[in-house]
Amino acid sequence: MEFTPTKDFELIARLNEYVHGLHHSLFPERFQPYNYEKFQVFFEEMVDKENHYFFKGVDGDEAFGYVWLEVKEQSESIFKKRYSCVYVHQISLKKNKEGRGYGTFLMDQVINFTAERKIKFIELDYWIKNDRARMFYEKHGFVRTREIVCKEL
Repeated sequence: MEFTPTKDFELIARLNEYVHGLHHSLFPERFQPYNYEKFQVFFEEMVDKENHYFFKGVDGDEAFGYVWLEVKEQSESIFKKRYSCVYVHQISLKKNKEGRGYGTFLMDQVINFTAERKIKFIELDYWIKNDRARMFYEKHGFVRTREIVCKEL
């Protein structure tokens, strides 16, 4: 397997269908249906944005998933200390690759990316109904440090 940087926004838009489709199925009241053309336009801009990194996972000739990372720097304030983290915006994996070690491979690469930059923290979030994501991240040592709650009116 390979983990390589990419700016192939068309590939990312196609691979995004898996994670976005899941979000739409769990929260149809919050997420638009997947639309390749709209995601293509969005990712075309994002791949060149400062401090944003896109990587594709490849096995043989097949791209099986991607990771979208952002290196975040928070200045010191009266409330918080100076802080750096790698924020995982998305990990998307083709459905036929789930449960076969491909997600773990991508997460290991995220950890390597972070360690190479001497950054101590990886942050991410997932939707509360996404039990598979919760179990996956717990398996890889992630712990809750903050919760966001919502009240619908």
